[in-house]
Amino acid sequence: MGDQGALLATLYVRPVLMERILAAQSQDLLICTLRLEVENAFAMHPDSTKTYRTLREHYWWPFMKKQIAEYVSKCLICQQVKAEWQKLSRLLQPLPIPEWKWEHITMDFVFKLPPTLNKHDEVWVVVDRLTKSAQINY
Repeated sequence: MGDQGALLATLYVRPVLMERILAAQSQDLLICTLRLEVENAFAMHPDSTKTYRTLREHYWWPFMKKQIAEYVSKCLICQQVKAEWQKLSRLLQPLPIPEWKWEHITMDFVFKLPPTLNKHDEVWVVVDRLTKSAQINY
């Protein structure tokens, strides 16, 4: 500081290359057309790695591999069409028929029901396998 006062300045440095590329791509008619065609395509993704390898030949963006993996894992078409790649364990074996009531039971909890007067919003259901009768506890 002197008799003439002081000068205080702040300088911000940040890369603008990515912003310029994204802005240029949004103005490019060919890229916009290709993007619309890709978004409207009805296709199944083989898997995220194969989709990534196919796309990286022509495109690149930050966090590309991660975003492709997330997109493929949430794709509704893929979830409906793809079969699980698992070996079948073996033929199903029937359960033995119980001889007495309440000898074999199944239990389940049901949550997020409308609350009762006592503020309970879940139930515990116990079912007898022989008679199919149920006992419900709040």
